[in-house]
Amino acid sequence: MSNRLILVALLTLSACTVTRDNYPDKYAAVYCDRLDECAPGDFENSYASFKDCKLDVADDTEDSLQVMEEWFPGCELLPDQARECLDQMKAVSCGDFVSGDFDGKCGTELIDC
Repeated sequence: MSNRLILVALLTLSACTVTRDNYPDKYAAVYCDRLDECAPGDFENSYASFKDCKLDVADDTEDSLQVMEEWFPGCELLPDQARECLDQMKAVSCGDFVSGDFDGKCGTELIDC
C-alpha cells in the first residue's frame, strides 16, 4: 500500500514540475482554459477547438523561447517563476486575465541571464 502512495505522490509532483521542455504545453493548457472561460467569444472566433488552441499557443510559446535562446545565449527559463506564472494565470479574475494584468509574473521574471 505504501508503494502505491509513493507512486501517486511522485506522479503528482512530476505533473506540477515545470521545465523548459514542458512549459509551452503547460502554458498553452492554462491559457486556453482561461480564454475559453473568460472570453468564450474570442476563443470561438480564434480556434476551432481546445486542441487547436493548445497547439497554436504552445507553438507560439516555443517560438518565443527559441528566439530568447538565440538572441541571449546562456539565458534560461526559471522553473519556479514559470510555475508562479501558471498559478497566477489560473488565479486572476477574468477581467484581469482579459486585460493582461497577470503578465507581470509571465514576463521577464521567467528568464535568468
